[in-house]
This record gives sequence, C-alpha cells and structure tokens, in this order.
Amino acid sequence: MWSHTQGVFPLRNALARNLGLDPTVITVRHVEGAGCYGHNGADDAAADAAIIALRRPGRPVRVRWRRADE
Repeated sequence: MWSHTQGVFPLRNALARNLGLDPTVITVRHVEGAGCYGHNGADDAAADAAIIALRRPGRPVRVRWRRADE
C-alpha cells in the first residue's frame, strides 16, 4: 500500500484488522501528499484500495479521492 497517511503503522494495523489479515503481510509505504489538521481521506482511500485489490489479485489498484469526495 502506498499512501500519504500520517501514520503508516496505525494504517497497517487498521487494514489488517478490517481485512482479517496478519499485519506482517501488509506493507504501507509513505508517499508525499497533502497533509492536514484533523482527518483527511488518505486512510479511507487506502481502505477502499485494499478492498478492491483483494478482489482483483495481481492487478494494481489506484484510488484517488478528490476534495469533494472527502
């Protein structure tokens, strides 16, 4: 998972918990992106991407939320 999350380990743990996976099988890599004070859609978009990726094994998935989507 590539995400501009502000917490790669909490995101990894949340994805593992929500998807029923062991956290050690998930890698979250930080990429530059918009930051904010409070909640932004980075972790939510990552969850959407993970769910889609599980349904499309071996195929890259990109989820990009627009400001209006948040």
